[in-house]
Amino acid sequence: PRNERVFKVFNNLLDNEGVSGVRLIAINSQEDRTFIKSFIKRGGYKLDTYLDENGSIGDKFDSRVLPEIFFIDKNGFINERVLGPLGERDIVNKIRGIIGQ
Repeated sequence: PRNERVFKVFNNLLDNEGVSGVRLIAINSQEDRTFIKSFIKRGGYKLDTYLDENGSIGDKFDSRVLPEIFFIDKNGFINERVLGPLGERDIVNKIRGIIGQ
């Protein structure tokens, strides 16, 4: 996927940092299912990964840049939206800001 760096950062968070009360997911838009399965297996990624085969989820969020990271709070509201990749520290800080840690 075009967002391999983000996968690595999220996987590191799941393995090492362990931010409690947060669910990390990835949605791959308009990518080949076989390629995505192979990518996940090859990278050993533990991140919940979904496939948006026709781009409808991306359309609902008006997503235009990949990767795009959405920080959604427990009530389902988009707290912040970031275009492009972020480093691990930035992601942790944004998550902690949302959950009040």
